[in-house]
Amino acid sequence: MAAIGLECAPTDGSLMNQNAASSVIDLSEIATDRRRDTISGRETGRATRERLGVSEQITGSDQVEIRIPEHVRVITPSFFVGLLASDISLLESIDDAKEVFTLTNASDTTQLNFDHAVSTILGRGSPFDSIQSRQKKFSFLSSWKTKK
Repeated sequence: MAAIGLECAPTDGSLMNQNAASSVIDLSEIATDRRRDTISGRETGRATRERLGVSEQITGSDQVEIRIPEHVRVITPSFFVGLLASDISLLESIDDAKEVFTLTNASDTTQLNFDHAVSTILGRGSPFDSIQSRQKKFSFLSSWKTKK
């Protein structure tokens, strides 16, 4: 039997890929106050991991769906780090993480925050780093002044 908030898909041949096992992390279990549209914090992520038994549920899974309640607009990178750091750190690349973990009902901001968390966990820095480095590279342009 699956832990509260999580369920495992059957692996009895009813899946398209018979060898694939999948898990679902349903965040509606922790996002019960519909007036709050943000889930944040590494400690909240760790507590959610413990409460929902994420470690036990996703062990051996080829795919993990993270279901986000409709009223949640933003989940911060720190929450994802607390929730999934020990699992994502076992992967080799950001692309691997995107193949394993899918977000359902995620806003663009939440998806970007997930990508940021994965980059941080894998030690690749932030997806924003390349933008920041380009800005630094051309920062001398902002110091040029037009002479009158």
